[in-house]
Amino acid sequence: MKNYTSSVPVEITVMRIDRLGRRGASREQLIKNLGTGMLGKKHSEETKRKISAAHRGKPLSAATRANMSRARKGTQMGPDHPNWKGGQWADADGRVYVYRPDHPRANHKGYILRAHLVMESIIGRYVLPGEVVHHRNEDPSDDNRKNLRLFPSKGAHIAFHNTGKNRKGQGRKMLTAGEKEPK
Repeated sequence: MKNYTSSVPVEITVMRIDRLGRRGASREQLIKNLGTGMLGKKHSEETKRKISAAHRGKPLSAATRANMSRARKGTQMGPDHPNWKGGQWADADGRVYVYRPDHPRANHKGYILRAHLVMESIIGRYVLPGEVVHHRNEDPSDDNRKNLRLFPSKGAHIAFHNTGKNRKGQGRKMLTAGEKEPK
């Protein structure tokens, strides 16, 4: 009988356990447990959730963390990956990201907003964390130099957008001399 979860036959595994002590399990029970692997089977979604929950927060050694990090990074990243499309992608809102892993504001995958790179070339420094790059024509994919404007804070950017609008966000009608604002 062969154990499908390892390359060691069940009998040899049972002999090893016999030497170490069975801890109450019978020989037949050990053979039964060792002989039934997950070969050709899949865990249910509930079982996967339970396994995930059991491993959550588990302390790992520094060597294990280093091995996991190395495995995640892989050898095929960036331009070396077979699915590489030039290092640019656009999110659902139309914002374009560019692959710049050496940039200080790059995300965990090494991408930064193209609008930030263009603005940085205009002002000659990095865009600070509190600053907001605004698109004048409201098109987040249009990163033309003339279309970008830098606001010192998110509040200043919101105030700019709210200028000339009522509380419902609708633009106010321009009044001529002598007219009163509708209520």
